[in-house]
Amino acid sequence: YRIALAAAADEGDPATLATVAEGLGDVLTLQGAYDEATIQLDVALSLATSDPQRAALEGRLGDVAFKRGDQRSARIHLEQAVRRLGRRLPRRAAGLLVALLAEVLVQVGHSVLPRLFVGRRVRQGADEEFLAIRLYSRLAYVYWFSAGKVACAWAHLREMNLAERYPPSPELAQAYSEHAPVMTMAPWFSRGIAYAQRSLAIRRDLGDLWGQGQSLNFYGVVLYAASRYRESIEKCGEAVRLLEATGDCWEANTASWHIAFAHYRLGELSEAVELSRSLHAAALGIGDDTAAGISLSGWSRASGGHLPAELVRAHLDQRNDDAHTAAEVHVAEGVRLLAEGSYADAVTVLEDAAKIVRRAGLRQEYVAPVLPWLATALRSQAEAVGPYQRSRRRVLLRRARRAARRGWWVARFYRNNAPHALRERALLAKLQGRESEARRLLTRSLAVADAQEAPYEHALSRRAWGRIGLALDGLDPDQVVAEADAAIAAMLPDPNPPPGTTDPVLVPSLSLADRFATVLAVGRQIGSAPSPPAIYAAVRGAAAALLRGEWCHVLDVDDTGLAATASNEHIDMLSHSLVRRALEAGRPVVLADDPVADSADSIVMSGLRSALCAPISCDGRPVACLYVTHGNVGRLFGDEEIQLTEFITTLAGAALEHVAGTEARFGSLVRNSSDVITIVDRDATIVYQSSAVTRVFGLEPETMVRTPLADWLHPDDASVILDTLAKVVDDGGEPCLVECRLRHHDGSWRHVETAINNLVQDPGVNGVVLNSRDVSDRKEAEREVQETLEREHRMRERLEEADKLKTDFVSSVSHELRTPLTSILGYLEMLSDGYGGELTDEHARMLGIVDRNAQRLLILIEELLIMSRVESGTFRLSKGPVAIAELVDGALQAVHPDLTCRDLQVTVDVAGEADVVQGDSGQLDRVMINLLSNAIKFTPDGGRVAVSARREGDAMVIRVRDTGMGIPVADQARIFDRFFRSSATQHLAVPGTGLGLSITKAIIEEHDGAIAITSRPGEGTEVAVTLPLEPAVTMVE
Repeated sequence: YRIALAAAADEGDPATLATVAEGLGDVLTLQGAYDEATIQLDVALSLATSDPQRAALEGRLGDVAFKRGDQRSARIHLEQAVRRLGRRLPRRAAGLLVALLAEVLVQVGHSVLPRLFVGRRVRQGADEEFLAIRLYSRLAYVYWFSAGKVACAWAHLREMNLAERYPPSPELAQAYSEHAPVMTMAPWFSRGIAYAQRSLAIRRDLGDLWGQGQSLNFYGVVLYAASRYRESIEKCGEAVRLLEATGDCWEANTASWHIAFAHYRLGELSEAVELSRSLHAAALGIGDDTAAGISLSGWSRASGGHLPAELVRAHLDQRNDDAHTAAEVHVAEGVRLLAEGSYADAVTVLEDAAKIVRRAGLRQEYVAPVLPWLATALRSQAEAVGPYQRSRRRVLLRRARRAARRGWWVARFYRNNAPHALRERALLAKLQGRESEARRLLTRSLAVADAQEAPYEHALSRRAWGRIGLALDGLDPDQVVAEADAAIAAMLPDPNPPPGTTDPVLVPSLSLADRFATVLAVGRQIGSAPSPPAIYAAVRGAAAALLRGEWCHVLDVDDTGLAATASNEHIDMLSHSLVRRALEAGRPVVLADDPVADSADSIVMSGLRSALCAPISCDGRPVACLYVTHGNVGRLFGDEEIQLTEFITTLAGAALEHVAGTEARFGSLVRNSSDVITIVDRDATIVYQSSAVTRVFGLEPETMVRTPLADWLHPDDASVILDTLAKVVDDGGEPCLVECRLRHHDGSWRHVETAINNLVQDPGVNGVVLNSRDVSDRKEAEREVQETLEREHRMRERLEEADKLKTDFVSSVSHELRTPLTSILGYLEMLSDGYGGELTDEHARMLGIVDRNAQRLLILIEELLIMSRVESGTFRLSKGPVAIAELVDGALQAVHPDLTCRDLQVTVDVAGEADVVQGDSGQLDRVMINLLSNAIKFTPDGGRVAVSARREGDAMVIRVRDTGMGIPVADQARIFDRFFRSSATQHLAVPGTGLGLSITKAIIEEHDGAIAITSRPGEGTEVAVTLPLEPAVTMVE
C-alpha cells in the first residue's frame, strides 16, 4: 500500500489516491497504528465524491476513534455517517424509547414468523443498506460503552432487523454475534448463547476466520456473564488465537481481558494478574486505552489491590468518555486504596464510579461490581472510626447499608457479583446486632459461590462467617478465620515477587537432545524412505502435520540456485526472494510482517499471509528447499515452527546422505547439533564419535572409536549408565535422559546430561545414540544457588517466627477482645436507647458503669492495635481540614465525666477561631484526649489544668499545662518509650498501660509535627504539640 500510495501521489489521480489511502488506513487500523490510520482515512474522506463513500469513510474513522478509546469522536463520526445515508437518528430520550419499541416489535415478528420476514430480499443492489447495517453495528458498540442500554439496544436491533431481511451474510453474522453480549444486559443468557452459535455457524460456512474469532469472543462474553467461567476461558482462548492470527489486536485484547476476569472469578489469581499485566502493556503499545484501563480492574481485584498506583492514576487523569472503562479504572483505584487502608479515599473514588455509571445509564455485568465494593469501603471506614465518634459511625453504616442493598438488587441480574453483595449485607446486619439475618445471608453467599465454582469468593465469605463469631463445619470462629485466611493466601499472588520473576522470559532454543524423542516418529518416517522422492513426500507430510501450513512444497535447487518443484506440482506466486534468502542464510526464513521487505516480489500480490522456506542440505550443500504457505492466517510461523522446520530438514538431509551411500552418518544432524554425539554397539563399545568431543572435552574422536564407553565414564557412574544401556537395548525401551560424569582431557570430570536413544534396529545406525550436553557450569551454579537458598531459608524462618509471635498477639487481641466488645457495645447502645424496655435509674446507672469500662477496654485494644500498625509501618492517616477550636472543645467534652468528680480548675485559651490544620480528626482527637486525661489523673484536687492554642509562625502550638506531681528527672528521657511508666505513677498505683504518650508521639510525627514535654517534680508538667498550619484555608459555616 505504501508503494501504491507513492505511485498514486505521483500520478495525481484523486480517485486512485482515495482508494489507496482508504486501504492503507484499514491495514494500519488492524495493526493498531491508529494515529496514522486516521490521517490516511481523513485523506480518503477529503477526496470522496459521493455520500455513500463519505459515509463509509466516516464509519471507518469512527471505528478507529472507538478503538483508541475516544468514544465522543467515534459517536460523532458514526452518527454523521448514518445521516449521510439519509437515515434519521432519534435525538431525544422519548424518541429513542419509541424507536426501540418499534424495533422490538419487528424482532418479535422475525422470531415468531421467520418465513414471512427473514431472508425475503435479494442482496443485489442493496449495497447502501448493507453499509447502513455495518454503521448501526459500530454505533451499538459505541453506545454499549458510553450511552446506556436503551441506545445500545436500539442501534443493535435496527442493525439485526435490517440484516435479517436478506439471506445469511457477513453482516447478519456480525449482528448475531453482537446480539449475544446485548442479551447479557437483559439478562437473557440462553438467547445470547444461541445467537453466538448461529453467528459462528454462518461464519464457518463463509470461511471467515476473523469473523469466527469475533463470534467466539462474544460467545465467551455471554458465558462469562452467565458465570460459566471455565467455558468462557475456552471460547475466548480460541478467539484470541484466531484474532491474533488475522491481525485484529483490539478484538484479541477484548477476549484477553475476559479470560483474565474469568481466571479471577475461578480463584486463579496469579494467572489473572499476569494476564492483566501483560495485556495492559500490550494495549498501551497500540493505543488501546479501553483494554489498558479495563485490565487494571482485573489486576487490582485479583492481586488484592497490589498494583502500581502511578499506572491507575495515569488512567484516572485521562479524559475518558467511555463510561465502562472509566468505571473499571475507578474500581481498580478503589480496591488499591482499600488495600492500603485509605478507606475515606476509597469511598470517594467508588462513589465517583457509581456516579459515572448512573449518568451513562449503564446496566451490565462489568459495572455491577461498583456498588458491592462501595459498600465494602463504607463498612471499612465505619469500622475504623474511633469509639468517640458514634454519630459518624452510624452515618457511614447507613450509607453502607444503602449501597449494599442497591448492589444486591443489581447482583440478582448479574450473578457474578452476588457472593460479594450478600457478604456485605451480612456483615452490616451483624454490626446492627441482627445475627440470624447475617447467618442467612452468608449461607446464601457461600451457596452461590459454590454454584459458580468461585473459590476466592467462597473463602472470603467463610472468613466473614468466622469474623462475626459463628462456628462452621465443626470449627470455632477463630479456626474458620484461620482456615479461610490460609485459603486466600494460597490463591493470592505474591505482592512483592523476587526481582526478575515478572519479566518476560526468553526460552532458549532446544538442542537435539530435547527434541529427538518428541519427533522420533517423524524421523523414522523420513529416515526409512528408500529414495529422494519418498523422502520429500515424507518431509511434506511432516511439515503439513507439524507446521499447520495450507500448502507444503519441496523445491529442487539446481546449480544456478533457481528452484523448481520436486514433485511437479504447481505453485502460485512463488517468492523467489524468500527462497534466495533461505539459501543464502542456510537456515529457515519466514515472510516478514511488513511485506515491503519483499516489495519487488510477486508475493506482495499473491494474497499470502504467511510463508516459510528452509534449505535441505546433503553433504554440506543445499539440494532442496521446504516451502510452506498459508493464505488466510498471518504470523503463523514462530520460533517453535522454525525449530521444528530445522529438525525436519536436518533429518531429511541425513536421509538423503544415507540413501546416497555416504559414509558421514548423521553428518547433517551432527553439524546442526550443539551436543556431543556418540554411537555405541550392543557391547557398549564406541563405534562413532562426533567432532564436538574435541571442543567440549579436549579429546580426539579417532582415539575414542573402538574403546569401551566405561573408560570414559566416572567409576561411580559407570555401573548405572551401563545397566541403563543394557536395559534400553534388551527391552527396546523408550528414549531416556540421564546425568553422569565424563572425563576431560586434563583429567577433570565434567557433568553431562545424556539422552539415550535405541536405534539398534535401524540399519542406518545399528547402535545406541548418546547425545551429551556439558552442564558443569549449570551444576556449579545450582549448588551455589542451593546454598544461598538454604541460608536465606533459615534466616527467613527465624524472622517469620519472630513476626508470628507479634502477629499472634495482635490477632488474639483483635479476635478475642475486639469482636465481642463490639457486640457488647452495640447491645449496650440498643439497651440505652430503650430497645429492651424502659430502664430504671438504677439500671441506667449500672449500664453506664458497664459502658464506661467496656469503652476503657476498647480504648486499650485500640492503643495496642495502633502501636502494632506503627511498628509494622502500616499506620495511615485519613487527612482533612481540622479546626483547632473544635478539636479542643471536643476533647474537653470527652473528658468531662472525669472532671465532674474532681476539684480542679480548668482554663481554655484558644486564639484564632478559624485556624485549621490538615490532619486526621479522629487521631488528633485521640491525642488531645490522652493529654487532657494525663493532666487530670496526675493533678491533685485543688490544682489547675490549662489548655491553650496559639499560632506561632506557620505552625499551631497546643499546650496542656498542669500543676500536678511532675515527672522525675530520671524518667523524662524515657517518657515516650513503649510500655514505660514513671516510677511516681507506679508508686501511686495510677492505672495505665504506658502506651498513651508513645502513640501520641507517633500520631503527631505522622502529621509532620512535633511534641515536647517540660516537667519539674512537685510543680507540674507542660506538653507542647506543634502542628503545621494549612496555608490560606479557613472553615466556612
